[in-house]
Amino acid sequence: LYATVVAWCHCLITTSSAVEAKRPFSHADFDAWRSITNPVISRDGRYLAYAYMPLEGDGDVIVRDLSNRREQRVPAGALPAPPLNGSEADPERPAPRASVSLAITSDSRFVVARVFPSQAETTNARRASKKPAEMPAQSLAVIAVASGEVTRLPGVKDYRIPASGGAWLAYHKTATPDPSLAIAPADQPAGDKLGTDLVLRDLAAATERVFPHVLEYSWARDGQTLVFTVSAPNPADNGIYAVTPGNPAGPVALARGPGRYLHFTWDRTETQAVFLSDHEDAAAKPPQLSLYHWLRGSTDVAKVLSSQSPGMPANFALSADAAPSF
Repeated sequence: LYATVVAWCHCLITTSSAVEAKRPFSHADFDAWRSITNPVISRDGRYLAYAYMPLEGDGDVIVRDLSNRREQRVPAGALPAPPLNGSEADPERPAPRASVSLAITSDSRFVVARVFPSQAETTNARRASKKPAEMPAQSLAVIAVASGEVTRLPGVKDYRIPASGGAWLAYHKTATPDPSLAIAPADQPAGDKLGTDLVLRDLAAATERVFPHVLEYSWARDGQTLVFTVSAPNPADNGIYAVTPGNPAGPVALARGPGRYLHFTWDRTETQAVFLSDHEDAAAKPPQLSLYHWLRGSTDVAKVLSSQSPGMPANFALSADAAPSF
């Protein structure tokens, strides 16, 4: 009995020591926890891709083959710090924190992920007092799921793939190659931004076409048409253009010349679209926008509404702040 009591007391002492050795959670513990975000599944149901990221530190993009449970991890860098400034949509609130976004092409052959520099790269750049333009930039990781090959595309601002139509990718570069183009010329309207390179990439063939000074772009769901607007150093090159992926012909100008081209909008069937522009009277003060209509496949557009149209109230004009809709 004495031996049993001694052993029992020893057990209590050991357990008590283990409890006392525990410590409360710290911010470092919370920051290291990882979360699964932005999961996507391939159209054929075989592949699952998602981001596996901590709040602080480097994370991964994980591509899992659901047919055999094999998975591939691709370094995704560290999430940027949450922004402190308000967003353009709501200046009173901080913009949402950037995240690793993912997409899988409609043929289920490629995963495309927006990824970031590693925490060490960013820390070293700050210690070296790098200018904002010299800081490590986000990029795209293109993963061929069959082979596991990863292609890195640096300096990417955003990207889009069509809903169908195969392995096509359009991505927007963060800056033009020529730093002098960051300053608008004297005849460029005040407040107008210059566009940057838009790259159309055939993922299967690993070939690219580059369209300079692009501001906005939009895929047709079938992947057969890519439409983009241009704001160039030479205002005569401004316009809205359509290009057919896989066709080496140059872009077709739906409208061009000095002025702005805004809010390109497809209808539900994507057989037609509308957009706003002031290119017919770009020198007017204030600029007067008109609404233009385009039938897909044609090279002509028609002006369907302006401040001078019958039924428009006096002193009213079309707003640049809202997109039209069908």
